[in-house]
Amino acid sequence: MPAIDQTLVVGSTNDWLVITAMGIFQVGLAYAVHGEEPHASTIVGGVVIIGSVAAGSVIGRTR
Repeated sequence: MPAIDQTLVVGSTNDWLVITAMGIFQVGLAYAVHGEEPHASTIVGGVVIIGSVAAGSVIGRTR
C-alpha cells in the first residue's frame, strides 16, 4: 500500500509477466519440495488475488 501522497506506479506488461512468473515458480517450488498438491480452494484464492490486482491496475490506469 503506497504511503500518503505517493502515486501508484502500474508497471509495464513485462513487469507484470516477471512478477507473475516469479510468484508461480515460488509457490510451485514450495509445493514440489513438500510433496503436496494444491487444493482447489488454493487455486481459486490465487485467481482471486491475481484478478483483484489486475483489476486494480486497470482501474488505476483509467483514472
